[in-house]
Amino acid sequence: MKRLAGAWVAALLVLTACGASELPLPAAPQAAPRVIAQWTFDDATLEPALGSAAATAGPGLMGESFVQGSPPSGSAWSFSGWSTEGLDTAKWVEFALSTRGVSELTLRFDERRSGTGPSAFEVRYSTDGVTFTALPEAVTPTRTLPGNTSFRTQSFDLSGVEALSDRERVALRIYGYGASSAAGTWRFDNVTISGVATGEGGGTEPQPAACDLPSTPIHAVQSGAATGTVTVEGVVTADFREGLSGFFLQDVEQTAFPAASDGVFVFTPAGSAFRDAALGPGDLLRITARVGSFQGATQLTAVSELTTCLVGVEVEPVTLTLPLDPDARAPYVGMLTTLPQDLTVTETFVLGRFGMLSVAAGGRLFHPNNGNVPGAPAAIRADNVRRRLIIDDGSAVQNPELIPFLSRDLEDTIRVGDTMRGGVTGVMSFGRPSTFAASGPEDYRLHVLDTTAPEFVPTNPRPAAPADVGGDLKVASFNVLNYFTTFGSRGAGDAAQFARQRAKLFAALRRIDADVVGLIEIENNGDGEGSAIRNLVDGLNAVYGSEVYAVVPDPADTGTDAIKQTFIYKPAALELVAVASDSASVHNRPPVAATFRQRGAPHGLFTAVVAHHKSKRCSEGFDARPGDTEQAFEGCFNQLRTEQSQALAAFAADLKAAHGDTDVLLMGDLNAYALEDPIAVLTGSGFENLTLRLQDAARYSFVFDGESGTLDYALASPSLAAQVTGVDIWHINPDEPRALEYDSAPRFGGEDRFTPTPYRSSDHDPVIIGLSLTGEPAPEPTPQAALAALRAQVEALGLNRGQLRALVTDLDSAERHLNRGQTRQAERSLRRFEDGVRRLVRRGALTEAQGQPLLDASSALRARL
Repeated sequence: MKRLAGAWVAALLVLTACGASELPLPAAPQAAPRVIAQWTFDDATLEPALGSAAATAGPGLMGESFVQGSPPSGSAWSFSGWSTEGLDTAKWVEFALSTRGVSELTLRFDERRSGTGPSAFEVRYSTDGVTFTALPEAVTPTRTLPGNTSFRTQSFDLSGVEALSDRERVALRIYGYGASSAAGTWRFDNVTISGVATGEGGGTEPQPAACDLPSTPIHAVQSGAATGTVTVEGVVTADFREGLSGFFLQDVEQTAFPAASDGVFVFTPAGSAFRDAALGPGDLLRITARVGSFQGATQLTAVSELTTCLVGVEVEPVTLTLPLDPDARAPYVGMLTTLPQDLTVTETFVLGRFGMLSVAAGGRLFHPNNGNVPGAPAAIRADNVRRRLIIDDGSAVQNPELIPFLSRDLEDTIRVGDTMRGGVTGVMSFGRPSTFAASGPEDYRLHVLDTTAPEFVPTNPRPAAPADVGGDLKVASFNVLNYFTTFGSRGAGDAAQFARQRAKLFAALRRIDADVVGLIEIENNGDGEGSAIRNLVDGLNAVYGSEVYAVVPDPADTGTDAIKQTFIYKPAALELVAVASDSASVHNRPPVAATFRQRGAPHGLFTAVVAHHKSKRCSEGFDARPGDTEQAFEGCFNQLRTEQSQALAAFAADLKAAHGDTDVLLMGDLNAYALEDPIAVLTGSGFENLTLRLQDAARYSFVFDGESGTLDYALASPSLAAQVTGVDIWHINPDEPRALEYDSAPRFGGEDRFTPTPYRSSDHDPVIIGLSLTGEPAPEPTPQAALAALRAQVEALGLNRGQLRALVTDLDSAERHLNRGQTRQAERSLRRFEDGVRRLVRRGALTEAQGQPLLDASSALRARL
């Protein structure tokens, strides 16, 4: 790498002082490009900011002015009057200087044209000020200008033009032509001419003398060895002054101190001395600033001196491969970093708000309590943290006008499960999602250098329709994200937002096309004219073009919450027999039951129950019972949800008795993952968690904090489970960015990505099952089948290997004895199994809610032997 001699000596002195003189010395410095002349135009003057040189314009140009410059710069030099045809030798801007003692020139400038400005330009050079020659074709002297009107950087490597080296005077002219109107403008900013000193001739030394002085290594700042006001030298690796109010600076050489980073963020807020300084990636700077900290990361602030020493200095990115422990990432903070491997998108929720998404090695991340991957919850969570990294757009702007990483095609999306190709480069950082965020998790992130560079491959494409679940009846459950006809409360803010919400929701419900739909988060404002549920059914029927759906009337008790759950159904397929709700005091949103009889099938009776358990979200003043306070994996209110499940199981038993039919289906948003106590209570009561019939990779209905899991369920009684023909979770919502929701742009600003499609119609996925009702009770399972079901319950608990082996060994023993007809010995094996369960409960490896269903199932099986 390239580095100034003075800084090289300073680094060596630091190594020696730290007792590291036996370490290999850095390579000797090589000649590197240095700024010879630079124009920033920030003072509305043609005087160069650096060097002795002159800028002039051709006589054919008009309208000279100083206007808004390249962000975050101040001013730019602008002209009109550019040729509307081919190149006109009277219409140019010229930059002239001495190159005595200098060779290998480079020209770099920022430019921006108006919509009617030049569409092409050419660069020519002269050594006598009279004859101008086109640059060699190898450097593409003639270039077209895109139709957009944003600033671009143009660079020319002139090292092959020997005539430009070691000259008393060199002039470079830029000719613009092909304008659609003579009134069109073209502006220039940050014009920089650099070269390599040859050590010969009498030319002015282009390197400021200050760059030969000692400086503090950046790693000393990051390690805490250097505090207060320091002077450092480093190369600009990324200029994020527009988005993050600063830029990243990195030492040219890798140091012998791997525990501390060689890079640092330099904070230059609006109004600070060097906010608009002419600098860019590849510039070697010497700055004096104060060491500070922000959101857990070291930074430099209050810059008092800034000198450009060299330009065109390359910094080789470090390579970071996931999984990687968080502590092992700290030495990379502030450094240019490349991710070489393909990674899986694991969260997109805040893409539209903060311009960031999460990726992970090894595929989608699952919640530790969902049972998609084996292992103890703490081990799964630790592995998730090691596998995960945030990809950031390098901006703290919230709700940007254009969402990064997406094309402008409104059908374009990035879904959880998609793949980000390897090779993405950026600067590693640590902090909260936004510099404006007063709270929130601090995490490692990669600020990409170019938001158009990451390639996202749709390896989890949008499913056009739910999977075929078979049968002759289809039942669904869908959390519809606060469907309210009272605007400005929990749902749509106004009629326009409501129209968008309805369009997306009706598109989803039309494709689901279920005979019964349990709906969650419907406004609790009755079921008559003007109510939310009536509005939904009327709108959905309008989409169908006929009266396809009817409202299930509210039961007497719909609770005190602002939202309720209810049903809609197709009268052509089903007869509504009865409606009830569970009035147990543990519910503030009482579960609602609807009993149906399939038309044309006199014995086709079944009862569906839709429930919505207490959220995991903690709230002020919540019941501080030990089981309801926040837990590492269950969130808040786990005890309350468990009690709600116990009440729900009792309600289901009452329904069976009331209708003389055992076919009961429990559905809804239970706000608990598959291995948590509320679900264990229901499966322990004999209900089958039908989502377990899905492959592990597809078993999720919600994504939170980058982890996928199941909050939405269909659980069938044993008799009904035998009549289930298929199960699907239609993945249309949590995989998609929040910015695609109906109210994202109207409510929060930013780019409007609305489309009237099912995708991101809610934040939960709908659950769909198929039924083929026989009207006959399912046969009682054999003892062997009951043992197999019990074993599946045990394996789903996430026990460690030793605990699992102890319980399974007793179940295997019971099965062997049963197969030999040795019922007494099988009974003894089951008693040993029960003793083992009780031991695990006493030791805290199982909760009471997890253990009791196992004991009940084993006891019931012994009673049959």
